[in-house]
Amino acid sequence: MLKPLLLSRPEPANDDQPFFSRLVRCGYRLGDLLVAGGAIDQGILRLALARQHRTRAPLGAVLRENGLIDDATLARALSRQWNIGLVDLASAPPAQALLAEVQLQKCLRVLCIPWRQFAGRTIVVVADPGE
Repeated sequence: MLKPLLLSRPEPANDDQPFFSRLVRCGYRLGDLLVAGGAIDQGILRLALARQHRTRAPLGAVLRENGLIDDATLARALSRQWNIGLVDLASAPPAQALLAEVQLQKCLRVLCIPWRQFAGRTIVVVADPGE
């Protein structure tokens, strides 16, 4: 199964500014969003935060690697945290013309891919907007 990827929303911005620097979090912490959504409880969150502190790994990775949440749950929570949508590339593949215009090695390195054009802007999907 392919992992759901996060979908950026097109927005006007200075083209000299990197896209990812324009993403803004909603103000809620990932753990709080997962608890509010019923994916984990406060006890699991406390344990995961302690492990995160010891390992310095992202909270989502700690939870996922320990089987406490799945990829889809993490993607939905990150989507809410960053106020961006989700896209499943298996059911909604990227526009081939956009793929022909990019350096795929660079996309793989930063885990993003151009997806569609909207209002003259390229919409990209990213694996994790926080990285």
